Amino acid sequence: MLGVTTYITTDVAAVPLLWVIPLALYLFTFVLAFTGRQFVSTASLSRAMIIGALVAGLILSSGATEPAWLLILANLAFFFVAALMCHTQLAGARPSAAHLPEYYLWIVAGGALGSVFNVLIAPILFTSVLEYPLAIVLACMLLPGVAQKTDGDPADGEPDQVNSRRRDYFDFIYPIALFVLTVILAILTTRFHALNSTIKLVIVPGVPLIVINHFFRERPIRFALSLCAVMFASIYFIGDSGRTLHAGRNFFGITRVATERGSKINSLYSGNTVHGRQFVDPARRCEPLSYHHENGPLGQVMAVFNAAPANPRVAVIGLGVGAIASYSKPEQQWTFYEINPDVINLARNSQYFSYLQNCAGGSVRVVEGDARLNLQNAPEGVYGLIVLDAFSSDAIPVHLVTEQALDLYLSKLAAGGMLAFPISCRSLNLKPILADLAESRKLICIGFDDLKPGPFEGKDPSQWVVMSRSLPEISNLSINSQWQRLEGRKGTRVWSDDFSNILRAIRW
Repeated sequence: MLGVTTYITTDVAAVPLLWVIPLALYLFTFVLAFTGRQFVSTASLSRAMIIGALVAGLILSSGATEPAWLLILANLAFFFVAALMCHTQLAGARPSAAHLPEYYLWIVAGGALGSVFNVLIAPILFTSVLEYPLAIVLACMLLPGVAQKTDGDPADGEPDQVNSRRRDYFDFIYPIALFVLTVILAILTTRFHALNSTIKLVIVPGVPLIVINHFFRERPIRFALSLCAVMFASIYFIGDSGRTLHAGRNFFGITRVATERGSKINSLYSGNTVHGRQFVDPARRCEPLSYHHENGPLGQVMAVFNAAPANPRVAVIGLGVGAIASYSKPEQQWTFYEINPDVINLARNSQYFSYLQNCAGGSVRVVEGDARLNLQNAPEGVYGLIVLDAFSSDAIPVHLVTEQALDLYLSKLAAGGMLAFPISCRSLNLKPILADLAESRKLICIGFDDLKPGPFEGKDPSQWVVMSRSLPEISNLSINSQWQRLEGRKGTRVWSDDFSNILRAIRW
């Protein structure tokens, strides 16, 4: 449960309160398993488990992130089947009444140990969410009611013990062979650039998974180890984001620095989402890249702001690699609010990124901690521009786009100032949410969907929303046809610290 929850909310969709669904499914499987009635036959449950494991293995091996709703449903379906299978076996192993206290004590102890491993140990051992694929493999080893095929015949004169030992050896030899096969296929497909992603997916990891399904599904150990081999070998397939320079994991998520595109660019990833890039070439290191590119929406916002700043102070919630600092001018004071200490250390490490050290024209200060709490300590009306550039994996944290948060930003925004929101997100469409917030506070709201990167190297597609108290403050932006006026719905209940309608925002 903890593994699938962490995986979904980190790599698929950073949707608030999504953890409630796996928890509800987990408890529901306990209810079904301990009712004393068998709702699904053991054979049907085993078949569903095998299919679900292969689908989950395909998703993990391919590194898929879209469509988010389909990936969430597929992983939750497998989790439900796996939990039901395990809890059904657990219920079937109930002892006599005299030993029930010990029986339930061990169930509680197992749950506690699992929680300790996922919450405390896994973040230290792993730099990615490896506990989820490991849980899949362990669950597959417990497949019940599967007929065991034999690799020999007692009639051939060999003892059953010899045949059994030979079969045990093959349980390890076949997975090793599949690991090598998957690596070879991954390397070969990366060399053929003409192949599209679908064909590559059919070859790697599709072919090895088909082999597993056809030959190994009747031997749980061999099936589980082979699935494990394919998932881990597929790192060579999904590792096209470049050579990893640094990988870390803490309470706030997974961070990774990779060099890519012929070692020309270093990129910061949060989970599997890019949070900033920088050229390695010293002559181009101060060019803002990714969704901060000067030829993108933010470049236009900064050009308008720097032409006539309402106040030379700028606040940026979310540090990333510090690329926005390259827009700062000598007379300006910039304050970055960042909650993740690992991100701060990476942005300050010139071995990876040097925007803060070498590219900032004005003074730059980084405040560690929760942005909403620390922003309260800033003087009233002091910032000419506030940029909400904080992301949890692929989505802006909900508590930063509520009416209480917006009121806080407005209290710190100088007269004539602007609010800028990057809202690029695979799973959530925050444009109508922000439009409703702006309408509730009588703000002018415009948006720019820059979905085509164009010919500019290092530029990524992005979506931005800008708010101001009146039209003249963003008139130089709004005259550009790429910026469209966003109208909120009057009387609509807006997001608050006590209410958020995530279902309305999901990109179905």
